[in-house]
Amino acid sequence: MKLTALELNTVKRLVARHLRTSIGTAGSVLALLYAPAALPQNTAPAALQRALAEVGEHWDVLEQNCFQCHNEQDWAGEIAFDLMTPETMPADGEIWEEVVRRLRGGLMPPPGQDQPLPAERDALVLALEAVLDAAIAT
Repeated sequence: MKLTALELNTVKRLVARHLRTSIGTAGSVLALLYAPAALPQNTAPAALQRALAEVGEHWDVLEQNCFQCHNEQDWAGEIAFDLMTPETMPADGEIWEEVVRRLRGGLMPPPGQDQPLPAERDALVLALEAVLDAAIAT
């Protein structure tokens, strides 16, 4: 069966349209698959990042009131705060939950030791809790 020139052109247009559609669809699928890998990866959700930044603003309260005993040399309570950073908090959630309990209960720093101002203690506790809550939510 021989095609006329008009039929041949129609077939060519249909094949070309099909190829353009197929290639366009395949390209779109590939773009969707690889686009997330091309984007900069955020290591933590925004809420956790904000909470970590807030703890960083209050980290000096820990340095001034806790590092003296809870450090790499003394390991009081088997904790070395000087080896920790706000960014490592999510991995050490159980430790920080206990820290929050002891700070809230006024058990740390121990009675008789220098104490942070109540407002400093409260701000630190709220910041620590925000990190713990955000870490659990992720």
